[in-house]
Amino acid sequence: MQVPGSFKIRGIGLTCQIAKENGFKRLVGSSGGNAGLAMAYAANQLKMPITLFIPTSTPEMMVNLIKAEEVEVVVTGQNWNEANAEAKKFLKSHPESYFVHPYDQESTWKGHSTIVHEIKDQLETEFEICDGPGAIVTCVGGGGLAIGILMGMEDVQWNLKVPLVTMETEGSNCFNEALKAGKIVTLNGINSIAKSLGALSVSQKLFEMSQDPKHKIKSCLVTDQEALESCFNFATEHRMLVEPACGAALSGVYFKSEELFDDMVKPIVVVVCGGNMASLDLFETWKNSLKA
Repeated sequence: MQVPGSFKIRGIGLTCQIAKENGFKRLVGSSGGNAGLAMAYAANQLKMPITLFIPTSTPEMMVNLIKAEEVEVVVTGQNWNEANAEAKKFLKSHPESYFVHPYDQESTWKGHSTIVHEIKDQLETEFEICDGPGAIVTCVGGGGLAIGILMGMEDVQWNLKVPLVTMETEGSNCFNEALKAGKIVTLNGINSIAKSLGALSVSQKLFEMSQDPKHKIKSCLVTDQEALESCFNFATEHRMLVEPACGAALSGVYFKSEELFDDMVKPIVVVVCGGNMASLDLFETWKNSLKA
């Protein structure tokens, strides 16, 4: 429901504001999707030029959405990691520029944490629930949203009683792999239709928070098929199209509720994180690819 189509504007908008307040003249960013669109939108709102580095794996539809913001776009690298490396090279020759990371920046996490404050206000005023929900469900790519939610739960003192359920699709599960290995793991590639979850390794900060007993985190994997079906279910029930990365989060309630929430009596909050990479044509393509 945000103007740039995802939660990303909360944190990235704050990061870009801080860059301008500190005197930087240009923004440089890297993203294969929602973060890039948020960066472009924020840069335009702040009247700052930005150069965005986007991997070739980004769907044409998303590239066109970003280009429609009339910012400088460089399509390079096979995945976000390679595009990000090019952004870092560019940054070295443009010292007046400020680098905006798609998920791994303190100010961005702070911006995302506002989600929890809104959840708290809504539960109290609309549902008269004053001690938090049964759980908060989100998807994880690089981990920026999850970090922000965990920080927000610390702010409102929910961290010891409200679990954060982190959903990933098989093939884009860098956080789940890190939890199993007990260390940061780098995937060989992204083998999932949920391209918005396409980080090869999770943020060091999220991994550290997952090892801290003051946070309750449940990690869960779903298939691409389950994520896609969750998108269809959500479209039917709420008349909104969301992308498969968001479908991964929705799968927590559509396909894993018995496993995750069987003993919970309080409401479950699902962060419906974005819908930019969602169209009837893309859904048809994904459906056909999963049948093959």
